[in-house]
Amino acid sequence: MRLYSIILFFFTIACQDPDGDIKVNTSPTVVISSPETMSVFYQNEEITFTAVVADDQQSAETISLIWNSDSDGILLEGNPDENGKSELIIDTLSEGIHVISLTAIDERNASGRNWIQIEIDEPPDVEEEQEEEEQEEEEQEEEEQEEEEQE
Repeated sequence: MRLYSIILFFFTIACQDPDGDIKVNTSPTVVISSPETMSVFYQNEEITFTAVVADDQQSAETISLIWNSDSDGILLEGNPDENGKSELIIDTLSEGIHVISLTAIDERNASGRNWIQIEIDEPPDVEEEQEEEEQEEEEQEEEEQEEEEQE
């Protein structure tokens, strides 16, 4: 019982502010607003990630942020603006599935995190795409001719 009281005493001192009030540090909140999870993009396509972070105990622009890809590593470190908004614009993600996370760390090292999953595909072959469109047009014309002949 004595050990428990000593630990509680030290914990209480460590959590008191200069006025002697006991403060509990809460983690920042993190909301990734775009893109939607499971979105698909092409390699070298510019992608804009936007998020809002907040902390009840400090101003937003003092929160440290880390944007990360589980495949490509750290993408950006910095701070949000005074409204808590953060934006990452990137066109260099590798092909494959990525878990993009945003971690927010406050002055007392409490952290909040959110993530989305996206997929990066190989860009379509322009010639192949044109051929597919031409083939679709030909098929549509053939169907229209058949309908005219049946009338």
